[in-house]
Amino acid sequence: MSKVKLRWNLNSSVLISKAQQQLFILRRLKEVNLSKKVLMPFYRGIVESVLTNSIMVWYGNNRSADRSRLQRILKTAVEFIGETLPSIQDVFKKRCASKLTNIVTDQTHPFFDPLPSARSYHSIRVRTARFCSSFIPCAARFLNEICKFYSEIEREKFAHL
Repeated sequence: MSKVKLRWNLNSSVLISKAQQQLFILRRLKEVNLSKKVLMPFYRGIVESVLTNSIMVWYGNNRSADRSRLQRILKTAVEFIGETLPSIQDVFKKRCASKLTNIVTDQTHPFFDPLPSARSYHSIRVRTARFCSSFIPCAARFLNEICKFYSEIEREKFAHL
């Protein structure tokens, strides 16, 4: 098996390039003096969709330099539109929380089965930072923290008995 270094640099560069192309169009629309009501849907439909395409897969493993470049594009879009927009990291967190909510509400999802110890949920055993920052291990840690928090609340509620 060959040792291939899997990195997200190329993916980030392509996304940034595509987003910059769309920002050019957004700038031209702004120069024509179109209102925010027109610019905002264009941004949401064209620029943001390019930036957040499969964000749950690649954002957690992205380098900070690439994250800064993505945030710079967002800052440029804010200047063109004139309204505040959520940061890329906020979009990532929101989508992860949404995906985790969908998993937790689906009782048949295999991720929801507790381990034999019945104390925590299934999590993939990971050894590298690349896998550790991906969605499933992060979601398992988050879900285990929530369950631990609620079990402590239940213990405190019935501690006086």
